[in-house]
Amino acid sequence: DWGKLSDYRFPGQPAWVTDRDAFKRMKAAVKQHQQQYFYRGGGFSLFERLIALRPFEDVLCGLLTDAPHLIDLMDRLVDYYEPQIAALVEMGVDAVHFGDDFGTQEDLIFSPGLFRTHFKPRYDRLMKPIRDAGVLIEFHSCGKVGKLFPEFEDLGVNSIWPQLPAYDMQWLADTLRDMRIAIAIHTDRGGTMTYGTPDDVRALVRKEYEIFRPDKGGSWFYIEPDNGMPFETIKALIEQVYEYR
Repeated sequence: DWGKLSDYRFPGQPAWVTDRDAFKRMKAAVKQHQQQYFYRGGGFSLFERLIALRPFEDVLCGLLTDAPHLIDLMDRLVDYYEPQIAALVEMGVDAVHFGDDFGTQEDLIFSPGLFRTHFKPRYDRLMKPIRDAGVLIEFHSCGKVGKLFPEFEDLGVNSIWPQLPAYDMQWLADTLRDMRIAIAIHTDRGGTMTYGTPDDVRALVRKEYEIFRPDKGGSWFYIEPDNGMPFETIKALIEQVYEYR
């Protein structure tokens, strides 16, 4: 109910933001992790948080009409995320992750113009301290969002985690390599990983490797098992990727 927005209180900040001892413990854990692995923190969303709090259609109409309540909520989200980002940067994380699903299987949910009006300046505000600190920025977005790639490039996004089956993979590889934006290779989980055979999975991973050439830099295999995936296809995915390590 928009009438209750002024009284709505966000959840409290994480302890590692508000408590210095908790921050030090978290920072120590990050440093220990980094002795062997890359550390990615965050998971910040604007659009997905809006449609979690308000009906999907209401959010779209609000973006189109510059609804004051929606604008206020977006700005409050940015205010809420800023201290978390500052803490992650101070910890020295390797990358900060953002994620908003902006696409359908055919095109964007709304126009690039609406993205530039409402989301780009707010992402820029959140990403500026990350860029200034030399920390990497990763962005995840499901659906066909190629029209936003130039916007991501302008924001200083270093890597994208896309929904691979929404694109021609060769076009995707060539486009992002030209932009010098890295890519997480996330093998088709809604189709091949769920309904394919282990041989189908191995063949697709080999194709992905030949197209994206992670051996030349700029891409890596991202593995995320999902509900309904047979163990055999997960095993085939991991084993095939491991051959390239």
